[in-house]
Amino acid sequence: MSNLQNQFNMNTIVIIVIIAIIVIAIIIFLASSAIYFLLLSERLKKQLNQTVLTLPANDSELSQSIDDIRIVVDYTKTLEQAIAEGNYDGKNINVIPENFFIYSKMAGEKVVSGRLFHFNCVVSNKRVIKKMNKDGFRPATIIELLTLGAVHPELQKQFSIIALGSVWRDPDNIYRAPFLSTNLGYRLLSLCYSDGNWDAGHRFFGIRK
Repeated sequence: MSNLQNQFNMNTIVIIVIIAIIVIAIIIFLASSAIYFLLLSERLKKQLNQTVLTLPANDSELSQSIDDIRIVVDYTKTLEQAIAEGNYDGKNINVIPENFFIYSKMAGEKVVSGRLFHFNCVVSNKRVIKKMNKDGFRPATIIELLTLGAVHPELQKQFSIIALGSVWRDPDNIYRAPFLSTNLGYRLLSLCYSDGNWDAGHRFFGIRK
């Protein structure tokens, strides 16, 4: 009887020790997770503060635009024709004539002078367009963007190029602008949110007025 009691007590102690180890492990895991997320939160907060601090007040201090690029734009082409000439490896399914149309005042074949506007900080649509207007430009349309992509296919492999002159409002009332980009070497025609801020990696295609 005494042996059975001792065995029972020993098993009870083992179970208590195992439970204690599990509880301690859980406490350590939760504490480590809390510390990790706290550090991550502080890091994100610092990055956000740094982003805000990089916004200069003067447009002349933040833009580094590429020299004028002359291209021949045929405004009689359909959207499908312009896309086909670009030989893109992929495109957003919403880049269709129903969402993007060619303005009637733009007709025929014209030589236009374009420029890629580059900002060294987070920038809004309003600021981009203001800078373009100041320099005598307007935001490029989707046909002008597609022509640029067809004539200079390697440009979009260096940076994303956005055309703010053609914007589509999707069923969720979100405005989207067409842009040329790359992924793993593939040239893409995509759509991106156009009602927020843009990071420093983008270029904005403008056409001289």
